[in-house]
Amino acid sequence: EFFSISDRAEPGRLFYAGTIDERKNVLDLVRTLSIIRASVADAHLVVAGRTTNPSYFQHLRDFTASEHLENSIEFLGLVDRARLLEELARCSIAVLASRQETAPMAVIEAMAAGKPVVATRVGGVPDIVQHGHSGFLVDAGDVEGFAGRSVQLLNDPGLRSAMGQHARLLAQRFRLATVAAAYRNLYYALVGRV
Repeated sequence: EFFSISDRAEPGRLFYAGTIDERKNVLDLVRTLSIIRASVADAHLVVAGRTTNPSYFQHLRDFTASEHLENSIEFLGLVDRARLLEELARCSIAVLASRQETAPMAVIEAMAAGKPVVATRVGGVPDIVQHGHSGFLVDAGDVEGFAGRSVQLLNDPGLRSAMGQHARLLAQRFRLATVAAAYRNLYYALVGRV
């Protein structure tokens, strides 16, 4: 499904999908948006996912209000697959500001949808996103760097398109048939069958 998403990107639209908590660091996405809007006036952040910490979510809402970003951020809550696919079609870039990760499905799905990713260089993310080719990686907590890379992509449709195409190609390695074949070959190698 993700590989067949058509690109209907809306200018300035950033998309985050995942849990809303301290580890995923959604607060830094809000801080980043505040900086981005100085260069990209129509920048808009869409956040899809459930919250596991009501006090963190309230802090996030309060910070959003203090920065006067209420009209520039949508908190969708948990969405179904159809809405997720719709949001991926509509976004210009996918964003992830996590402090800790393994191999985030949200990044893989965004890449399969042909979207460039701006993400933090944590856990397995650098094994998924090729910096400068399918998106950009920044250090966790580097809000200025995150904003700068986001602005670069939002202001350059050609770069965004090229990175999105490369992202989709890289994501091919995560197709079910590809992964199943790799496991089968590994099992065969382990038991001595070629």
